[in-house]
Amino acid sequence: MKSWIDQRIGRQFLFVFYLFIGLILLTSLAVYVYTENQIEQTTSSLENISERRTNATELFETWQSMQYEMRGYVLLGDDAMLERVQDKQVLIDEQTTWFEQNAVTDKEKTYASDARTLFVAYQERVMPSLERYVEGKRNGSVTEPFLKMPTLGKVNPQKEPPADRKFKINSKSAADMSARAAGRP
Repeated sequence: MKSWIDQRIGRQFLFVFYLFIGLILLTSLAVYVYTENQIEQTTSSLENISERRTNATELFETWQSMQYEMRGYVLLGDDAMLERVQDKQVLIDEQTTWFEQNAVTDKEKTYASDARTLFVAYQERVMPSLERYVEGKRNGSVTEPFLKMPTLGKVNPQKEPPADRKFKINSKSAADMSARAAGRP
């Protein structure tokens, strides 16, 4: 009878031992799968952030490059520089469209909207003014050695500015183009 009791206790002990090992394995497997999923989500999120950061940096650098090329065009009147500016404008339009299409959060949507507004303002107001200025220097109607803002204003016919304009065109400094001037608190 003692051997029967020992067998019974031994079997129960082994059953509990194997059950405990099985629970540890299942728990470890569940933790592994959960951790793996979290790593994949984090990696995906980091790749998304990296892509957005890279695109924002490229947009900024394209803007900077375009503005330098435009300055060169105004100073030298070189049509090849104007062509490079126009190529960069197409690139800026594509990059801005990417932000508009991939905006998820409200801040991203605001960024995309502001980038588009700036691009449109540059396209419709700044570029034509500068191109007319260079043309005026070529035909002799503008004789100043350096660009002066009043002259630039004269070569650009003034239209009534849109009522929903977000920044002051006549600002004396970048500080005037604050978030408050853009209609945000």
